[in-house]
Amino acid sequence: MYSSKIKLLIGIISIIFVFIISTIIILEIYNIREIKNISFNNFQVLKNNLIDNNPVKEISKLNNFYKTMDNIKAVQIKNSDNLSIYFYSKLGLEPRYVNSEFLAKNKSYFDIIYSDTISLGGIEYKLNAIFSVLSKKEISSFIIKFSLILFIYILTIAIFLINVYYLDNKLQAQNVNNSYNPNIQKISDELKKSASFDQDIILILTASIGNQINRNTIEFEKILKSYFPFHDLIFKLDNDTFGILVPNTDLESGIKLVENFDQTFISTGELKFPIMFGLSSRNGRLISGNIIINEARAALKKAMKNRNFPIIGFRPNPARYREYLSKTKNSS
Repeated sequence: MYSSKIKLLIGIISIIFVFIISTIIILEIYNIREIKNISFNNFQVLKNNLIDNNPVKEISKLNNFYKTMDNIKAVQIKNSDNLSIYFYSKLGLEPRYVNSEFLAKNKSYFDIIYSDTISLGGIEYKLNAIFSVLSKKEISSFIIKFSLILFIYILTIAIFLINVYYLDNKLQAQNVNNSYNPNIQKISDELKKSASFDQDIILILTASIGNQINRNTIEFEKILKSYFPFHDLIFKLDNDTFGILVPNTDLESGIKLVENFDQTFISTGELKFPIMFGLSSRNGRLISGNIIINEARAALKKAMKNRNFPIIGFRPNPARYREYLSKTKNSS
């Protein structure tokens, strides 16, 4: 009854979730590109500021300059003998380890390396610099955002499905008490008639997957009436459920009857869509129409849930039922 609407709403919620996550990822990618551009510009600024002919002054200038760059992780100036004449690192690395080969193997995935040759006092030096594209704080922030949105998505779906489940049960209960009323008297009368002749009687409820019965009501009713003999005991209970009463028949015989119906019309392809059955019987009890409907409905729900077993019978226990009636009378 609700399957198509549930799929549609879950699909809409999922699309919104994917859109939000995609937007966050795109923004993060854009942010990374911007930071890379900033890092490259900072490296150029760093390199272009080293224009003094006195290396000592350049080194003192660097001590103040790197502090203005938030995302810089390491800076090194090496001479032709591969010795550091200047070194700064937030990584805790030793000066001799800061070179492009080492950094290429040991840098973080979110770091970027720039290297170039500079001239100080007419002497060429190697300038290496590492910049952080994403800090641990920014990575954590992204993970927290993603986890929070994923949690909200799962929670929303869960609340939605729980609400649908309880609404479905509530509506089914209302159906038993309200929309079934025109047929309850008929069912109750047939139960009394069977009891007066000390006969059994079964109620068969049948429903389809995907509301197919409701779409093909006339054709489906014709098929039922071509198989079950008592046409006045075949009736539509709700949009997608038919009820069939079969007098002087116990539960075992009723199941065989339905199995034969299944083989005759479904297995041969005369019925184009799968249907499920839930059965219950009087089984020696004096019961009302409401009770047998609820029992058959419970069996039908189980069949709808487990489609490998499309025919489920509710097997009442007469002794326990009489015990229940006895306790009810004593308590009243």
